[in-house]
Amino acid sequence: MTDDNNSNENINDGDKIANAQSEDVAASVQEESESASLKNEIEELRKINEEYLAGWKRAKADYINLEAQFGKRLNMAMERELADVLLRFLPIYETFARSLEHFEETTDETRQGLETVLGEFWKTFKDLGVDKIKTEGLADPNFHEVIMKQEKEGIEPEQIIQEAASGYTLNGKLLKAAKVIVAK
Repeated sequence: MTDDNNSNENINDGDKIANAQSEDVAASVQEESESASLKNEIEELRKINEEYLAGWKRAKADYINLEAQFGKRLNMAMERELADVLLRFLPIYETFARSLEHFEETTDETRQGLETVLGEFWKTFKDLGVDKIKTEGLADPNFHEVIMKQEKEGIEPEQIIQEAASGYTLNGKLLKAAKVIVAK
């Protein structure tokens, strides 16, 4: 019986080993299945992450573009407002400058004080970007408005003879055209 017992024990041991091996195989298959499932899930999450990142980058680029566009529009609006204010003050400046010509009979201190005020006025305009348009040489239709043409010997046609009214630019852009008289 011992041989039978040994034989039964060997069979039982064999069954146990086979069962253990089949359990190991089943566990291994299950682990591989779980591993494949996790890999798929990781890949899906990676794709979702890339989509979110791409969307975030697009939103950031849109925001940067919007900020730049807003800045440009704000600068343009501020420049238009400045031009409007300057166009209101320039006639006052010009009137004051013309009136100074009539103060030749006043004392030197009075005239000097008025010239100082006029100079401060112009300094403020310069600080804001205003420049006076030159009225020498040939008339430039971009900056000069020809109000009259006169015969003048020895001067070529379209040469500026006289300034009728001053013109100004603001940061290089026309603010008010200079009115000029030119030769025919």
